[in-house]
Amino acid sequence: MSAAVVQRRARCELIHAHLRNLSLDRLRVRGLREVQNWMSGFALALNILTERRLRAARPA
Repeated sequence: MSAAVVQRRARCELIHAHLRNLSLDRLRVRGLREVQNWMSGFALALNILTERRLRAARPA
């Protein structure tokens, strides 16, 4: 398996782990487009929170 595939899987698993920790195992939307939109919004929020955490941890 290539390193790119492993890295992509690791990223996906991180997002899914956050979803499970928030008890969001089941979505309340139907349809592929709605699920993609919901997941994109969740990933965006997760990225914003991660950036905020990393900026706060950066030495001044």
